[in-house]
Amino acid sequence: MRRKKVFIVGAGASKEFDLPTGMELVKRIEQAASGSDRGFEGYTPSDTVVAGALGYIASDLNQFSKNDIFDGLLAIKNNMGLAPSIDNFLEAHSDKLPWALAGKVAIARCILQAEARSPLKFDNSNIHNRPEFFRLGSNWLSRVFQTLVAQRKQEDFFNALKTCHFITFNYDRIIEQFFHQAIKSYFQLSSSEVDERCRDALNVLHVYGHLGDVNCQTAGDFGGRSDDSQYLARAAQGIRTFSEGVSDPRRMQIAKAWIDNSDVVAFLGFGFLPLNLEALAPSSGEMYKVNEVIGTSLGLSTPNRNIVEDILKGQWFGWEYKNLNLLPKKGFELIEDYSYFLSEFDLKTK
Repeated sequence: MRRKKVFIVGAGASKEFDLPTGMELVKRIEQAASGSDRGFEGYTPSDTVVAGALGYIASDLNQFSKNDIFDGLLAIKNNMGLAPSIDNFLEAHSDKLPWALAGKVAIARCILQAEARSPLKFDNSNIHNRPEFFRLGSNWLSRVFQTLVAQRKQEDFFNALKTCHFITFNYDRIIEQFFHQAIKSYFQLSSSEVDERCRDALNVLHVYGHLGDVNCQTAGDFGGRSDDSQYLARAAQGIRTFSEGVSDPRRMQIAKAWIDNSDVVAFLGFGFLPLNLEALAPSSGEMYKVNEVIGTSLGLSTPNRNIVEDILKGQWFGWEYKNLNLLPKKGFELIEDYSYFLSEFDLKTK
């Protein structure tokens, strides 16, 4: 018997790989959207890569003028200081498609740049190159990997990996990049072997989309070509706003089925924003049947954590649910605390 585990991942988890938190992303988007307002001549973005990507999108769609989208970029710049997240702002203006297009390009620009600065980025022009894992520092993915390989050989590892499902609200490809490169290094497999095994064993769902697929064959796309306007325009097309994400019934059904069929749910670096809690809540009148719920609550005040726990009990697990443990820790600390449980050492004694 193996425990089925679902990891619900937010920006705080990617912060352990030097990517921005939600509020840090808001500030970076404000910078990416900066420019000059020339009155009747319209708004001109300072970032020529962003401007070029928006130009490509306007040309491809042939539905809005470039200036319509530039005006959306100006609105984003002027309001990032007021928005709790870029997702909240775009949702408030879901009727303005040019604004959503501008927001997606700004998001993609910032995330690609952050991936490029991440310690998981490496020069893949030589097949022998790989991330220097010893330089990563403490992080939750290394800890999860360690629980999966503990006292396990290769086939046992892949069987254990199949019991893990990752539901991420992040646009970055940290999870995919880490596992592909870690598996290649640890088990000394070829790129094609890793990609084939991960297609079968690595389960990752991006609720709001992502910037494009990443595997061993395409490792260079992780944080790559961030200064290419045409590439940026294509990457932005993979991003979904809140409305677009929850309106994809297949994607949401898969995520909810993973949770409902799991034994353990772990929230990692998750901000517990109402929009996101609502997106994954079970159908009205139903509750998830999960044995154990753990999570990080670092940065949440006691009053806010109490409200989050009430929401999770009232909408997700039931008011009588007892096994809910939200702890003021970082992701890697939570995985360390539960490492024996996640490694299933206790099951080996039964």
